[in-house]
Amino acid sequence: MLVAHRTPASAARCARLAAAGATMFEVDVQLRGGHVAVSHYLPLDPAGRLQRDNWRLRWHTRGRLDLALVEVDSVVPPGCRVLLDVKETLAARRQELVAALADALPERDRYVVCSPFPDDLQAAQAAGFATWRTVRDRRELAAVTSAVTIPGAALAEEAVTVRHSLLDAAVLAALTDRVRTVVAWTVNDTRRAQHLRRMGVGGVTTDRLSVLRALTT
Repeated sequence: MLVAHRTPASAARCARLAAAGATMFEVDVQLRGGHVAVSHYLPLDPAGRLQRDNWRLRWHTRGRLDLALVEVDSVVPPGCRVLLDVKETLAARRQELVAALADALPERDRYVVCSPFPDDLQAAQAAGFATWRTVRDRRELAAVTSAVTIPGAALAEEAVTVRHSLLDAAVLAALTDRVRTVVAWTVNDTRRAQHLRRMGVGGVTTDRLSVLRALTT
């Protein structure tokens, strides 16, 4: 499974990614004025005007509005799925976002909700969405593979999506004992992507067209 990270808001660019092998398109979703918007920027001040995307900063103003989910969703090619990565940080906002996704997307089959938080995933599952569980660090990895849970019991999620630097053969074996598919993110080095495929991951998320092409040959 090949996942295009940060879906571009261009039908032509999405078609090019699909032609290179992408079957899943990832979008970062947040609430903006009660509506679902696509944005990776997180607020740094209470008003939400100063925002951060990793090392990038911006001022969010009315003249620079984030795209609505429907605008990005409309350019994803038919037959491809859309991975909705929950980016709200507060629990109440995350639950409101999941409810807004359920209201906005009456057809569930095309969409997968992704989050590191079990309560988000349970709410999404109750609304009829397939879900992936995000693993960002070793603490979250330990929670997924913890012996506190029933050994060998399957997770409710369709997949786990794991920061690729956390993955080795032993970790992959522990995860595949619990879930059907393990997806590595975000892999922008071709050699690393090919190594992960040989190791047995079920999917790779990437920003690079070259990685998609390398994994389809």
